[in-house]
Amino acid sequence: LVDTLLRLYDEEKLLDWEWGIYGHYKKLSHPCLAEQLRPYICERTKGDIVRRVAINIAEACELQILQDDLVNIALDPSQPQLIREEAACAISRIGDDVTKVKLKSLVTGEAGDDIDDELKGYGLRAVWPNHITPKELFAILTPPKENSFYRTYQHFLSENLVQHIQPTDLPLALKWVEKQRSLHNLSHHFKRPMDDIMLQAWEHLELP
Repeated sequence: LVDTLLRLYDEEKLLDWEWGIYGHYKKLSHPCLAEQLRPYICERTKGDIVRRVAINIAEACELQILQDDLVNIALDPSQPQLIREEAACAISRIGDDVTKVKLKSLVTGEAGDDIDDELKGYGLRAVWPNHITPKELFAILTPPKENSFYRTYQHFLSENLVQHIQPTDLPLALKWVEKQRSLHNLSHHFKRPMDDIMLQAWEHLELP
């Protein structure tokens, strides 16, 4: 079944646009699955569709045995942007701590172009809060790029950032808020964590 699916995706006789198809990929797990997927994930001559599907199957089946291949793709600026994003997404979800910390260079912008902050978003999801300090985090948080819609970086700002801020981090967080420009010039997704930080600080006014 896996061989047939990969062949049809490789020939572009199937497209992975069906809503909810990702949820079925975990049914494909079997002892030799990694060996089947690796050529499609790593081979540059394969098309984006089949490579994306192979990465998604590896993620759905939690194949950590492929995480070194995936992280190498995510950090390689010569790879197609879409494939880098898929690989980074998979690492942020199934990678172990040693592998996740390697995505830190996506956060700092040291791993090539990131057109819409999608790589940055997956990198942040992988390293915060266990592999990046609050000081490092607030030093690299920037408003989302204007050409990006609600994607991983915006989701991180709106949902993930403040969840892991400790009371002892609030002075640093408040200084970051203070440095931002007028709220009228900021997107909703960038104002959201600023509001959340202010509310969290209000709840800890008893702290010096």
